[in-house]
Amino acid sequence: MPSKLEAIYARLPVFLQNVAVSVKGWTLTRNRFGGKYNQYVSDLMRSQWFSREQFRQMQICELRRLLREAVENVPYYRQALDKFTDGIDTINLENLKKIPFLYKYLLREDTDRFINKSRLKYGHEQGHTSGTSGAPVVWPYDFDSLQYDLAFRERQYRWAGITGREKSARFGGRVLLGNHNSPPYWRYNMAEKQCLFSSYHISEETLPIYYEALLEFNSAYVHGYPSAIYEVAKWINKNGKSGLWRPWAITVSAETLMDFQRQEIEKAFASRVFNYYSSSDGAPFITQCCAQRMHLNPESGIIEFLRPDGTEAQPGEEAEMVVTSFFQRSMPLIRFKIGDTAMLSEVQTCPCGRQMPIVEYIGGRESDVLYTSQS
Repeated sequence: MPSKLEAIYARLPVFLQNVAVSVKGWTLTRNRFGGKYNQYVSDLMRSQWFSREQFRQMQICELRRLLREAVENVPYYRQALDKFTDGIDTINLENLKKIPFLYKYLLREDTDRFINKSRLKYGHEQGHTSGTSGAPVVWPYDFDSLQYDLAFRERQYRWAGITGREKSARFGGRVLLGNHNSPPYWRYNMAEKQCLFSSYHISEETLPIYYEALLEFNSAYVHGYPSAIYEVAKWINKNGKSGLWRPWAITVSAETLMDFQRQEIEKAFASRVFNYYSSSDGAPFITQCCAQRMHLNPESGIIEFLRPDGTEAQPGEEAEMVVTSFFQRSMPLIRFKIGDTAMLSEVQTCPCGRQMPIVEYIGGRESDVLYTSQS
């Protein structure tokens, strides 16, 4: 059910909806890109060149820091980790499996037991897990954790040759138009230089209007759901307009990117597509480099790749991902079964020079939709 503010927004004329979207954008920008954000970006640009051993040692340190903070501030972990009499400083990447799995139904039953309230004193916004296996869990996302989260996204943008702050055309999951069902099928977030296109109004009849709007806005890059951008790309190619407008890059997330979608999109825009995986369920980032390899970002957390019997899967085997997040501190998620599958690559050397693990394949839940903090 929509909130009162959403109901009011739905009835506003278009120009006031643009104002409302821009005001919201300004508020989000102030909260998301302040604090330690620039320092986090700088640190991540340096650490991307770590050796495998440096990544390993960093992960052990971050894991122990996360566990200490969770035991001190989170009721669930204070109880769940009490049995570890050897102490947190003995936990490493090999014996992490001694910690029990975390399931979403536990979060849903008593969310408050999982909240680190010490993280909320400097402000937060609302986050939520995906709703693909029942009602989503709503929780407070503190600004410091959010800034660290978004710093990973900026690093991914930089891999694509942009910063993420340029003008962008975006195709996401927001309900933007309210009660309006006629053009324009987009709203402007002037605070962040974004043209937000509705993914719900794309059709053969409306696609010429979308294309003209893209030309007029002339953004530096396009970002969004691959399924929506693919529909635009198909129309462009079918109508002989391939490559007439060339943004610097196309970045996609929130859905599984298919090879045929990549090919169609790159042909239409004469630009490379950069894919990244993350989720509001705390999954560490997996991002595409210039060599088109998908790299697990070790600074963002730990992913265990497990067979159905709980044993460790080998590269080349499809496996369930069990995640421990280093950036979601206001609701720590440790050994969380998110329900997604992936396959580590048997090739672990990349032409880009980074020694981050390479992921060959990323599957999804039944809906293939992962809700991020920017979706």
